[in-house]
Amino acid sequence: RLIGWATMRQLRVKSELCVKRDFIDQLCSSDYNFVNEDRNSYQPGWTNVSSTNPISSFIIKAFQYQSNETLDTYFYEGNHGIYGKGGYVYEFRGNLFSLQTNLSQLHQNQWIDNRTRAIILQLTLYNPNVQLFTSITFLTEFLSSSGVYPSVLFQPINFQIFSSTFQLISAISYLLLILYFMFVELRLMFNLQLKYFLRFWSFIEIGIIV
Repeated sequence: RLIGWATMRQLRVKSELCVKRDFIDQLCSSDYNFVNEDRNSYQPGWTNVSSTNPISSFIIKAFQYQSNETLDTYFYEGNHGIYGKGGYVYEFRGNLFSLQTNLSQLHQNQWIDNRTRAIILQLTLYNPNVQLFTSITFLTEFLSSSGVYPSVLFQPINFQIFSSTFQLISAISYLLLILYFMFVELRLMFNLQLKYFLRFWSFIEIGIIV
């Protein structure tokens, strides 16, 4: 079961790093780093001209840079670089037909092009049978050498520590016993002072508590 919606975040290099060559549209020979990262906002097609065609608001938003303060994301380390917290984000919201239409528009407007250096697709799944959440991150790295390197990371998360009331009561009882033994040992240590550490059983009791 999908929790929330999946997101696709892109990190790009600046257009100034690309040069025009004969018979080649643009040649971008710079790999991604925090200095080279593009943080400008654009219209669909990576232009500054608004389109006259009807375009989904999700598509328009996907071409606008969002900072880490807005996204509340984190640095992500791939096999070929460490990627920043911001980026250009598309959210997989809506029904199947809307998603297919939006993905087609992203393709037509060249959302992924020669300045793209990383695509991070993230989603969270929940399995109610075992009460387990799984965070999945698909990373595709695009190098300036034209290499494309995909990878995936699965992170299982279990928020259900106690599956029954009995386990919860047992854990609380165990904690109370530990606190009681700590109180007894501290009081004994205060009364005996240095003599406490001359007793063989003192170390045994400390070991049990620890």
